[in-house]
Amino acid sequence: MSPTEAVADAEAHVARASAGKVRLLPRQVKLFADGAIISQLMQMREPYLDGDGHPDLCHHGEWMMQPDTFRAFASAYWEAGWQLHIHVNGDAGLDLVLDTIEQCMADRPRDDHRTVIVHFANSTEEQIDRIARLRCIVSANSYYPVGFADRYREYGLGAARADTMVRAASVLKRGIPLSFHSDLPMGPAAPLTLAWCGVNRRTPSGRTVAPDQRISVHDGLRAVTIEAAYSWRMDDEIGSITPGKRANFTILAEDPYEVDPLALKDLTILGTVYEGRWFPISGK
Repeated sequence: MSPTEAVADAEAHVARASAGKVRLLPRQVKLFADGAIISQLMQMREPYLDGDGHPDLCHHGEWMMQPDTFRAFASAYWEAGWQLHIHVNGDAGLDLVLDTIEQCMADRPRDDHRTVIVHFANSTEEQIDRIARLRCIVSANSYYPVGFADRYREYGLGAARADTMVRAASVLKRGIPLSFHSDLPMGPAAPLTLAWCGVNRRTPSGRTVAPDQRISVHDGLRAVTIEAAYSWRMDDEIGSITPGKRANFTILAEDPYEVDPLALKDLTILGTVYEGRWFPISGK
């Protein structure tokens, strides 16, 4: 199927499932650049630490879509006015994504494209500057440095790259919208835990990795609420408690702004309100 045919086919699928609690969002597509973090197939500029000490034998990662294919499909959806959500984990993979978006912007400028950099494991400060200039946004998996940094220091990435995964504070410093996701089973499907990861960056060994990349509790909570809604173009419907939006929110027993940040993931959930209806947690 050609890129143009794929866009037309996607339009038809969305039209068939555009309503209801579970639905396809209009003109939003997920594309895939490089491989997954857990398999260490993210495309890296510098090689991994395998190869028995021989750099030429070390791997760099794999593509999920070959670069020419990725560029062709990204361009087709861009030309059709779709919002791109792009899976990318390595810094070399991010180079491909940013180069592609830069070319799309040059060919057909768009003011509010909201291209989403999804996962955002490895990056450089210069690449984050480019994300800001291109007006992309970031949906990061905040669990990556917490769950993987201890082991990836020794296997695969080395200390510097492992600890600086998910440069969340650098993203916010540039004014780039930042949201968090779990990518279950790559991370826990627990919003407070994802916020906790971004706020504390505390690994199972007790290390705080790249402490300068920690974010505030306020920004962590925004990342699992209004910023997540913004990344889906649903910020006019959900994400904050505002007149005219759906009454969807969670009731906590403690104030997340008052507790120790290390306790953020352990707050007691009393229940949820969904579309104005109260659903208590059993036994509370």
